Amino acid sequence: GGNAIPTPGESTTSSKFSCNLFAKPVDPVFLQYLPKVGRVLKNGTWIALDYGSIVRGDLVKVKSGDIVPVDMRIIECTRDMQVEGFLINGNPDSRQCSVEATHEDVFESCNMV
Repeated sequence: GGNAIPTPGESTTSSKFSCNLFAKPVDPVFLQYLPKVGRVLKNGTWIALDYGSIVRGDLVKVKSGDIVPVDMRIIECTRDMQVEGFLINGNPDSRQCSVEATHEDVFESCNMV
């Protein structure tokens, strides 16, 4: 479907995401946990970049335990990758992730976080 994206050939132990900026209200409690800087690919080099400067199409590398304050499409991840949305939606359950689109609704698909 329209939510599908090809998987890149490169593989790392970290997960990579393509940013998709959706307008959603943010809970003020969530803001106190946010990191200020993320690892973003710019001009072929991974750099530390303020999350406020990330734009649609940027590739962001995350590792276990990272809190990432942007909506993203997963383009590469480990088979056992899960995300927790507690700070966003109050749901303490983890959700399995994948690079495949699993639902027509972009917010329900396992390749979106």
